[in-house]
Amino acid sequence: GWTNYCVANTPPTVSITSPVNNASFTAPASITINADATDADGTVTKVDFYNGSTLIGSDATSPFGYTWTNVQEGTDTIKAVATDNKGASSSSTAIIITIQRMQNFTLLSGWNLISFNIIPSDSSVSSVFNSLDGNLLVVKNTDAFYSPSQNAVFNSLTKIKRGDAYLVQLKNDQSFSVTGKSITAGTYLLKKGWNMSGYPKQTSTPINTAISGIVTQFEAAKNFDGFYIKNGGSPNSITNFEPGKGYFINVNSDVTISW
Repeated sequence: GWTNYCVANTPPTVSITSPVNNASFTAPASITINADATDADGTVTKVDFYNGSTLIGSDATSPFGYTWTNVQEGTDTIKAVATDNKGASSSSTAIIITIQRMQNFTLLSGWNLISFNIIPSDSSVSSVFNSLDGNLLVVKNTDAFYSPSQNAVFNSLTKIKRGDAYLVQLKNDQSFSVTGKSITAGTYLLKKGWNMSGYPKQTSTPINTAISGIVTQFEAAKNFDGFYIKNGGSPNSITNFEPGKGYFINVNSDVTISW
């Protein structure tokens, strides 16, 4: 007689070979995801690539890979799912990747007034300004200072804080970059009189828009580029708060500004 039997299909195996777990990239990122997929009793017909539960791309030809473009800031969970010629599938171990934002500064010799719109991955002043080694003279904010040439114990400015502006003195022109997470919206206290304030946003904002909630208390803003006076009789020489720049802001009483 006839003997009926079936051979169970063995699912494929798949693993992500790059990027490595906990890899970090700079937004907007282009990330090539590669996977090693094999099938013991058949062929792998495709590998699907997922960010969480969202399909981001597929590849039906070995070597299996997909280039994910224009990836924005955040933390993503990536996995690969392989399917064989009999329809069986299996998933790789997921990996975590982090996409950070980069802020670029172009500084001149002498004094510069800057602010941060990211929270640096390492917010220590020595780390943030490390690439200016040999050129940096002083960093200071309203009430503290840092000089790389003196003993660390005497430096009162040790960490970058959200909302602050910084005066940075260089010997020569130099550019540098910092990576980290974007600063989320928040409120910042301005004290009566002049404040050295940072501008924490990623895009420019008209000053009259930014101060609309504190128009009664606001008097003026200025930096090394020019000035803005409320109800000024002459044309204001600056009209926007701009990313990366710091400002002196004058208010007639304590008030919080939201941005």
